[in-house]
Formats: sequence, C-alpha cells, structure tokens
Amino acid sequence: MNIEAGSTCLQLSNHFRFTAKTISGKIHIYLVDYGVFNEDNHGDAIRSIDTHLKKVFVKYLTFHKYLFSPTDLSIDELEAAVFLAASHGKEGQIKFVKYDSFSLSEESSQLMTKTTSPAILDFLGKVIKRSLFDSNYTQLGRLPKFFKPEHQTKIEEYQVKMWPGYSCEVKLLNHGLFLNVDTATKFIQLQTVYDLLQHLQKNERMTHSEISAYLTPKYDQDS
Repeated sequence: MNIEAGSTCLQLSNHFRFTAKTISGKIHIYLVDYGVFNEDNHGDAIRSIDTHLKKVFVKYLTFHKYLFSPTDLSIDELEAAVFLAASHGKEGQIKFVKYDSFSLSEESSQLMTKTTSPAILDFLGKVIKRSLFDSNYTQLGRLPKFFKPEHQTKIEEYQVKMWPGYSCEVKLLNHGLFLNVDTATKFIQLQTVYDLLQHLQKNERMTHSEISAYLTPKYDQDS
C-alpha cells in the first residue's frame, strides 16, 4: 500500500503480530550468574565484557537476570563462556546457563506455559524501545510513550508545547505476540516553577509567606 504524506488511511487494527526474518525466529534465553556483583552493578559488569559477549553470542540483549540471543550455544561452548568482569573496582566471573527458548511464531497456549513469559514481553518491549531510540524518538515520562523532538509544536496562547507521538505495548494475545500501537500527545508547560515564583514575587509583589499560601493545595476546600 502506497500512502502519500498528509493523506489519510483507514486502520483496521492497531495490533501488529511480531514476525522474524529467519524461518524459525527462535530466541534463546540464558540465565546470567553475576557472581559477586549485586543488582546495581549488573549493567556495568556486562558492559565491561561487551566485546567478549559479541564474539560468543554475536547479537545479544540482557534484561534483569537473563541474556537473550538468537545464537544457540552448546553446553561445552557455555562452559567456555566464562568472563572476568569489572564494576566499581570489583572483579568477578560471569557465567551463563541455557534456560529456555521461544519462537515468535509460537501460539499463545505455548507461550503462556513458560515461566519466562513476563521476561519475554519485557525483552520485546526493550527491543522496540531501542529501535525507536535509534530512530531519534525520545521517551517522556515513565510510561512507554515515545516522541520525536522535531515534531513538537509550540502553542503560544496557552504557553505549552505539544508533542505528538505513540504509545507502544507488547501483548500476549490469543494468536501470539503482538505490538499494540496507539497515538499519544504530551503537553509540556513552557513556564517553569522558577518562572512562576519570579512572577509572583516581582509582578504580583507577593511575600514568601503569601506565595507559600497561594501554592499550597487546599484539600479541605471545595474545588
């Protein structure tokens, strides 16, 4: 389907099923033994051995206690894949154990039986997030909503910036793994808290106590 810029398109669904470029589309899940490293240092420890991991797994992505990769390593290869990592002056070995695998073509009934299904959804969400970041999208807020800075519009009348974007969520539905995409709009005030305080103090001639009383929510009064 060819769609020209500015034209409209009837969208029958905002759910898109994940597919893989390879026939099997199988992703292997490895359990990471971080050894002496606590959770706060996991990221630094993995980054310190990134070059070695790419030589072994080629492509990989770590999430919490798991490593995801399309590379299927044998038991012997895993026994040899022990690396000396470093983080904040501490050194220790990191090891990997084959834990599970999944295919993007698997039916929901198969995926739901896996103990790793929550981690699989998180992994796919992280893949989508990284892909959007690579396309110059940025995340505003904690929810999975992404916006492009160059698409923002300033609305002078209301002193706000409008950021059009998308919300993205990975879901396990009746027929497999799907990406749910919806439109999202973020409004950001141009006036900062500091600007407001300066305005109240200089233009409205309010004292510090008056400003405090003005800005303090009055929950006991009718709105």
